[in-house]
Formats: sequence, C-alpha cells, structure tokens
Amino acid sequence: MISTGTGDEGYTSLLDGRRVPKSDEVIEAGGQLDEANAFLGAARAFADDDRLKGILREIQEHLVRIGTEISCSDSSTVKVCGVSFDGEIRKIEGFISYYEKKIQPGPHFVVIGENFCSSFLNIARTVVRRAERNICRLFHQGSMKNKGVLVYMNRLSDLLCRLADMEERKEGGS
Repeated sequence: MISTGTGDEGYTSLLDGRRVPKSDEVIEAGGQLDEANAFLGAARAFADDDRLKGILREIQEHLVRIGTEISCSDSSTVKVCGVSFDGEIRKIEGFISYYEKKIQPGPHFVVIGENFCSSFLNIARTVVRRAERNICRLFHQGSMKNKGVLVYMNRLSDLLCRLADMEERKEGGS
C-alpha cells in the first residue's frame, strides 16, 4: 500500500526502520537520486542509440543501490549496505574515456538544448551534482561511510557531461 498516513506528521522511515524528519539530509539526498533517476529515464526514452540506452539503464540501477546505501549507512541491520562501488567506478571511467576519444571535447562549453535526450542528460547531470554535494555532507558528518559512493557520484556527473556533449554534437550543436 502506497498511502499509509504514517508520514502525515512529516516523518518517514529509513530501511532499517528508523523514523526521521522528511527534511533529513538522507531523505533529501535520496530524493535527489530519485530525481536524477527520473531524468535519466526520460533521456533513455528519447535516446536513439542502444549503447547509450544500456548505459543509462545501468546507471539508473546504480542510483537505486546508492539510495539504499545512504539510507542505511548508519545501520548494520540492512545487509545490502557496505557494497563496494569499485567495479562501477571503473566502468564509468571506461565510458568517460571512450566518449572523450569519440567526441574530442573542445575548450568551450556546449549550448544545451539541441534535442530532448541531451537536455534531459544535462538536467540529470545538474541533479547528480546536487545529490553529490548532499552525499558529501553526509560523508563528512560521518553518517554515510562508503567513500565509493562519493567517487561514483563525482565520476557520474563527468560521464553525464560527456554523454550530453555527444548527443548535442549529433544534432550539430556547439
């Protein structure tokens, strides 16, 4: 059941059962991950390249795992937490390298908006940066302990920038 009424007083539950205010930084970061995931889904819907669609789908799955990680980082009761993101980070770095060689980015910024896919990728990139700032805050406060999440989020925004650049250039953008 989606509507339980248990959040009517402004509190929600984390995966380990703890109740926190809906304004809690963990909830805020989780919401930003959800927002980024939604924009990535929109970009994927408009993408015409199967490889890009696959990459975006994989990133969406990673964002769900990261949301799980930050919502149970203070607890040892949830078994999915503490997952290393090393393999995902290496994969993202490989994608960045591949697309940098493919598009040879120049020293100038790309004007956003040549097509829906690139626009949604750029929106997702900005949301990922915002989520990264909140996750960084959680990490430095000690309430999120998995440094791999920080590294992943930093690399992810770089990748989304490259993917958006690639999509812009396909449409003749500059």
